[in-house]
Amino acid sequence: SLPKIAREKAGIIKEKTLCFSSEQKNCVKEVFDLEAQNKQTKVNYVDDFLISSNYRISDDGMDIELNFGDLFYRPIKTKLKLKGECQMQNAALAILCVKHIFPSINEGTIEKGLQKAL
Repeated sequence: SLPKIAREKAGIIKEKTLCFSSEQKNCVKEVFDLEAQNKQTKVNYVDDFLISSNYRISDDGMDIELNFGDLFYRPIKTKLKLKGECQMQNAALAILCVKHIFPSINEGTIEKGLQKAL
């Protein structure tokens, strides 16, 4: 079952450390949040920060636009080499992690980094 798998995955949550997750079903969030509470941390879910997302698939990749609201001055707009909605979700998670670890990083640096990712 999904909650059982979530309990196994929640084992990676460490005491008092940053924790990030892509969008999850409520039953998974409940498991993650409980484990995070027990470890004196919290899970930062992408969907709590991401206001809007758009993508367009082309022959040479995928153009994405991710709006994180006040987290950045403007939406992140870049091209990914890999295609598929899951790649946009992976990029959103990576952006959220990087912004929390390096708060002064700007949109251009993130966009350039994502363009190079395979």
